[in-house]
Amino acid sequence: MNILIVNVCLRGGNARLRIPIGLGYITAAVTNAGYETEILDIDLLRLSDEQIEGELANRKYDIVLLGCIINGYKKVKNIASLARKHNKNAIIIAGNTVASSIPEHLLDNTEVDIAVIGEGDITIVELLGCIKAKDNLQKVDGICFRENGGFVKTAKRKGVLDLDTLPIVNWDLFNAKSYIAKAKDGVNEPCPVPHEERRVLSLCASRGCAYACSFCYHAFLGYRYRCRTPEHVMKELILMKEKYDVNYVNFWDEITFLRTDWCDRFLDLLIDADLGIYWNAGCRGDFLNDSNAYLAKKMKKAGCIGLSYSLESANQEILKAMRKRLNLDQISKHKQIMDDAGLASWVSIVIGYPQETEKTLHETFDYCEKNSIYPSAGYLLPLPCTEMHEYALANGFIKDEEQYLMEVGDRQDLHVNMSQIPSETMERIVHDRLMQINKKLNLGLSEDSLVKTRSKKSSKL
Repeated sequence: MNILIVNVCLRGGNARLRIPIGLGYITAAVTNAGYETEILDIDLLRLSDEQIEGELANRKYDIVLLGCIINGYKKVKNIASLARKHNKNAIIIAGNTVASSIPEHLLDNTEVDIAVIGEGDITIVELLGCIKAKDNLQKVDGICFRENGGFVKTAKRKGVLDLDTLPIVNWDLFNAKSYIAKAKDGVNEPCPVPHEERRVLSLCASRGCAYACSFCYHAFLGYRYRCRTPEHVMKELILMKEKYDVNYVNFWDEITFLRTDWCDRFLDLLIDADLGIYWNAGCRGDFLNDSNAYLAKKMKKAGCIGLSYSLESANQEILKAMRKRLNLDQISKHKQIMDDAGLASWVSIVIGYPQETEKTLHETFDYCEKNSIYPSAGYLLPLPCTEMHEYALANGFIKDEEQYLMEVGDRQDLHVNMSQIPSETMERIVHDRLMQINKKLNLGLSEDSLVKTRSKKSSKL
């Protein structure tokens, strides 16, 4: 079987480029199972629609594997259509949240034949084996497909409990040198490594999230949070250093640091290894507190530049509706500990919940200004399989699901306004308050980059 693996490009106009970790794991599973693959890396090459069609017209493939987050539904639909146009007998398989959150809609409205739901490492190997043997697809857990005019959704695939059993991805399959060369533009600031000297890769230390926010849908929703052992993560970091001379790593997790003991052990290993790698990671906004504040200085010693975490809102009613289970005083404490250790903070907010008013919006920006936070501001996106999507449908904010999915894009653009603030007023407040904080923290952002910044800016340390 000729297998074509397609890396979808979501943001062609954005210079930020990261190696595709999720697709990397799937590719590793497929190649380790003995299958020959080709990769069409649309994101790396930034191909136009005409160039994509040319590639699909000139390649031989029996199976197409692709996937991305739900925001890329339009992209997946277009690529699947072009693949079908030039190979009517190809089997097109999609994964990630574009498949997991809307499997029936995806199969009904695109040329995708099979949707892989949830964790795909084991599923894809079993599925390919089933296709090769021309066996019954119902034997494969974790998929959805058409049959006899309807849909068949098989049993939920169990998640991989021991992440150390998963292979370390061979990034040479994805032209690692090109990604390393281009990823320097996506490094959060401040970064002590001069721009031209940056050699950047990403990795995941965990899968999933321990929480269930009402606006969030991610690839491992419904699976419990799991993390690799610190020793296994170090193994990959050492390999990155030896093979690619990496000097900066993005930890691309929903939550990298959840447990104090895991973080402590990992930092000890990283300090002892002395790899000369700087890095950033993600955590909860209340991870650091009086009992583990020592970790912040340890992170700094281990090469950490800063941490990403969520505030989302400074209004307690909205936080409750989000199911954030966050205390604003704890977030302030966390931020202060990071400031004291010389670590940068990259903090996100979600604007436009149904409870949002001008007053609550100003509360959030007041909190950010008081705590010297320049937030990564995004508008509420009611994504399928979330409570907010159900609310949007029930209240008529989304009238045509297909049209909505074809138009939905980044969170930095206001697509659906379910708040109590007129759209023009909300966007003006966001602009004005971001400019105010930008000036106070002396970040130097231009008027047209307050929301869509070229690279994430930290708070002033």
